[in-house]
Amino acid sequence: MTLILSTVCKNGICVCADKRNTRPNSTPQDNLYKIYSFKKIPLIIYNHGVNKFNNKMWDEYCSEYENLNKWIHYKMSGICGNFRKFIEKNVDQELKKNSQNNLSDKYKNSFFVFCGKTDNDTNLEIHELRWSYGSDGLQFKREHLEKLVRSGDGKNYLDDYLERNKNIDMNDYWENLDTIQAEEELRKLFLEAVKEKNRLGGNEFSDDFDTKCIVIK
Repeated sequence: MTLILSTVCKNGICVCADKRNTRPNSTPQDNLYKIYSFKKIPLIIYNHGVNKFNNKMWDEYCSEYENLNKWIHYKMSGICGNFRKFIEKNVDQELKKNSQNNLSDKYKNSFFVFCGKTDNDTNLEIHELRWSYGSDGLQFKREHLEKLVRSGDGKNYLDDYLERNKNIDMNDYWENLDTIQAEEELRKLFLEAVKEKNRLGGNEFSDDFDTKCIVIK
C-alpha cells in the first residue's frame, strides 16, 4: 500500500515516497518516513510491502547494517547481495508467519530498493531486492532498474499519464536533469498519481509525501 518514485539524474539521485503505514487489522496511518540515507556514501534505501520483521522496523535493520561496515569494500551489486544475507532470515520468518496466519498477499511480500553508488562504482544505479512467500516457501529476486522507478500499489495510477507523456519514461529525460529539477518532476508525477487516485476513489497510498535527494560531488 504505497507509491514511491525514484530516479537517477545527471548529478545524483532523488526519491519521492508516500507516508502510508499499514498493519494487519488496524486503520492505516499516514505517518511513515520510508527513506533511509547512508552517511558515508551516496546511497538511499527505501522499502515497500512488509516493513517490520520480528518487531523491528526496516530502517533499523538498514542502520544496523550500515554501522557494521561490511559494505565498505563492495560495489552496489555486492552491497545488495551482502544485505540480502544480513536480513533474509528475518524476512523469511515474518513472511512465513503472515502466510501461516492466512493474511492477504500484501503481507507476504517485501521489497528493498537501493539507489546510488559506492566509491568502487563508476555510475549511479538502482537495484530492487524482492522477497515473496508462497506454497514453495520464500522466493527471492533481484533486478537492476532503469532511470525512473515506480514502486508500490499506486504506480498504476500513472500509466495513462506516462502513456500521454512518453518522454518522461525515457532514460535520457532524467539524464538531462539535475537533482533540483528531478525532485520537482517527481513531485509533479506524485501529484498526478494522487489526482488520478482520488478521481477513481482509491486509497492505496497517502496524499502527502517526503522527498530526498543526494548530489554527487
